[in-house]
Amino acid sequence: MSASRHRWSPALVAVAALIVCLDTPIAAHAAICPMAWSPVQVVRASDGDLNVRPQVGVDAAGWAMAVWTELDAGATEHILFARRPPKGVWSAPQEVFQSTGLVPVSSELDLAVGAGGHALLTWRRQGFADDVPWVTSFDPNAGWAAPVALRVPTEKGPSPASVAVNARGEGVVSWLASGGVYTRIFQPLAGWSAIHRGRDWKVGIGPTWGTRVAMNDAGQAVVAWETLRPRAMRFDPTTGWQAPETLLDHGRVNQDRVPEVTIAPTGDAFVTWADEEHMGANLAVFVSHFQPAKGWAPAQRLSGPNYHAWSPDVATNAQGQALVAWSVERPRPQTRLEATLYRPGTGWGPVIAVSEIGGSFSQVEADLSDIGIATITSRHWDDDLSMILMSYTMQRKTHLIEVTRHEGMNPNHDVAGQGNGGQVLSGVDWSGQENALGRRGTLQARVREHRCDAATGR
Repeated sequence: MSASRHRWSPALVAVAALIVCLDTPIAAHAAICPMAWSPVQVVRASDGDLNVRPQVGVDAAGWAMAVWTELDAGATEHILFARRPPKGVWSAPQEVFQSTGLVPVSSELDLAVGAGGHALLTWRRQGFADDVPWVTSFDPNAGWAAPVALRVPTEKGPSPASVAVNARGEGVVSWLASGGVYTRIFQPLAGWSAIHRGRDWKVGIGPTWGTRVAMNDAGQAVVAWETLRPRAMRFDPTTGWQAPETLLDHGRVNQDRVPEVTIAPTGDAFVTWADEEHMGANLAVFVSHFQPAKGWAPAQRLSGPNYHAWSPDVATNAQGQALVAWSVERPRPQTRLEATLYRPGTGWGPVIAVSEIGGSFSQVEADLSDIGIATITSRHWDDDLSMILMSYTMQRKTHLIEVTRHEGMNPNHDVAGQGNGGQVLSGVDWSGQENALGRRGTLQARVREHRCDAATGR
């Protein structure tokens, strides 16, 4: 059902996006042209089935990238990408890879785009327990490299993989299998390292949803996952991979989402997750902070004690600040988005009530620019199941809110940003019959960039 045919389409999810100036008045950093969302642009109108989670990224120069899959009538999957120059239009789709299968299922994707325009892409076709993740690298001057299969002899049931890339084009890929957590480091000149295994004998006890991984410009990396407890493993170019560590040794991680991770230029790392402290307790949002000279600090609870909080995400910036945002799900009608900011030397600040508009929120994603502007996106179910995609812009000192509506962009969205404040947001306007793992539709995107033709982005 197309949102363009109905003002608020029933039975669809909404997505909320928030941009908050947490530290400094926006006017103090205003450029010649203000930051504003571009018009909604069509990336791809497809007669094939689009996968449920297209991926996007943007580099520091403002070049945006979108990656998605399409299934044709013969169940062949085509992994496609398009790019958009700053203030420009999306290129025609080009194929990265294709695979054939017996059933019409699409791959689980993860895309990372670095500040310098390099990218890593990983995929694993859904529905095949013995299928393996693949990974490929993108150079803005040379295009996509030949894909590499992340196959480990004797290992079964690998999870989807996760990728990260820094400004120099160095990157990392991580995934789980029955023997533990696996990683490979990418260097633009040397290519992929040998596979490294971090032993974790508990992998396979419960559902494994994969990993999250982050890398800074110094080449340091951290990977996070859960095996009933939140776990993490760190990498330094001079010492290699360290042993896996448990971040909280009680409760049980909410299996709705893998722990999220970020790493600052200083090497400080932050991992966040939702945890059930004991059977029947409300889910609570926790964060664990790694400091290079001190190691992992005890996990800290961020959400309040009297409500159910979940779906957290975390981001950091060049100043070493970190942002954690999450959804408050119960008790109704107190559903809302919340967030808190970490400042070096000060610690975590008070919890900010981001939005209280009713309904419910999920799939929260956070981004934090170098001047302290935060972007928080979320699926939002309104009380009447209407679909709304919105942006809220808030200046902390005055609590001014500016609302932008992103009509017709599906909740199966993705969002990514860079330290310069640029972001790209994607969604699909579904137009065809839904099948098990995909639907026909139109892939759309908006880019938040310096624009002289729109002062507010409304």
